[in-house]
Parts: sequence; structure tokens; C-alpha cells
Amino acid sequence: MPITQSVIIADSNYLSMQGLQNIVTNNSALELIESISDIADRAQFQYDQADIYIINTSRNTKVLTELAMNVSSSKRVLAIANTSEVAGIKKLWKHGIQSIVTDHCSEQEISQAIEHLANKENFYCNTILDLIKRKSKTSPRFGLTKREYEILLLITKGKSSKDISEQLFLSPHTVNSHRKNILKKLNLKSPAELIIFALDNNI
Repeated sequence: MPITQSVIIADSNYLSMQGLQNIVTNNSALELIESISDIADRAQFQYDQADIYIINTSRNTKVLTELAMNVSSSKRVLAIANTSEVAGIKKLWKHGIQSIVTDHCSEQEISQAIEHLANKENFYCNTILDLIKRKSKTSPRFGLTKREYEILLLITKGKSSKDISEQLFLSPHTVNSHRKNILKKLNLKSPAELIIFALDNNI
């Protein structure tokens, strides 16, 4: 029997809160233990109470983004972001939040994101992926080899090392070596910084 994982939702909008509650309560593997709408009262927010936190940063952005960043160090966070605020999305990535959907995502995508999060996997909705995917075939390779750049493009599409190894017929060890070389050549320290680099350079 699968272990039930506890969930806290933080959302200052009544309608979106109701939608998120329905998604969580309809999943037998999840237990909704608290829904917080009055985000201004941070005293009620329990940082260590749940396994998963779903935080809508698209409304009351500053406070909610701070909450998401505080939780992300030790817990799994799904951030719901405003598509018009690319800087805000980059800020979430910078602070280690790598499961992000937008306030325009479908119920199916949000459900998929929660399932991925429950399995300790990252998730980006299609709208987020559109923000970070390559816009031009003539983009510079930034000193990367053809293979490294190919892997970089797949990373920006949300592909895991396992996915990349299967798609390119490479061993996982080879893919991980390429990933390390990419970070080193671009003078980056983490996958989150790599995503920000892709956003900044329209990759």
C-alpha cells in the first residue's frame, strides 16, 4: 500500500484554492492537511508540517515567493507562477524550486506536477518549457561541443539524464559527464543556474 503524503496549499485566491483542493483530495495518495488563504499571517504557516507544499506565487507575489523559497531548502515545493513575470520564475529557480507550473495550466498538468513531486521528480509545464526552449537554430553554442549543446537543449526541455541517455543512445555515465562539462564551460554551479542561463540567452 503506497504511503500517503501530506500536502499544504498556500493561495490567496479563493477560486484557485478550491481547484487545487479538489485536485489533491481526489488523489488517494495525498492527504490535504491545511489550506492557507491569509498569507499575510505568516505565523500560521508550518514549514515542517507537510511533505509537499503547493504555493501560488502568481498572486501576492512577494510574500508567497518568500514562503516558497523558505520551504524549498528541505521540502518539496510546487510553485504556481505568473507567466508574465519571467524574472520571478528565474528567482524561483535560483532558490532551488524546480517544479513550476503557471496560473494558466490545465488541471491535468497540475495533477501531473503533483504526482512528479510526490515521486521526488521535477516538473515544468509546457508554458514554462516554452520560456526556456531554443528560439533559433542559429543560436551560438557558447563554446560547447555539438553533443554538449544537444544535451543542453534537452535539459532545457525538462529531460532527465536517464531520458537523455535513452534518446541519444548514450550511457548515463556519459550523459552525466557531459552535464558536468557543460556547467564547467559555462561557469555555472547547478542545474538551476543552467536553466536561468538558458532563459537569459533564449536557448
